[in-house]
Amino acid sequence: MQWIRRVLSPYSVNSLALACLPAALEDAAYLEWYVNEVISARLEFEAVLDAAQVPRWPTHANFILVDIGPRHAEFRSTHEGRRSAGARPLQ
Repeated sequence: MQWIRRVLSPYSVNSLALACLPAALEDAAYLEWYVNEVISARLEFEAVLDAAQVPRWPTHANFILVDIGPRHAEFRSTHEGRRSAGARPLQ
């Protein structure tokens, strides 16, 4: 656990989640299921972006970096407050 505390910022994970981490990492079946869910959702979203011809960068993370250009403000106002879409400008 010390190695995790060294690399995390104080705001990225709450202490309860950190305390539960060892038990969660021991549940290999759940961990595999969750990773597969994230990968499946990412691939599905990438397909939608590709069909809409939205430029994106390749990723293996749990997020997708896209270039929506000058429509960023419109996107934020449309999707603000939804957990399914987070948008941040890169400028």
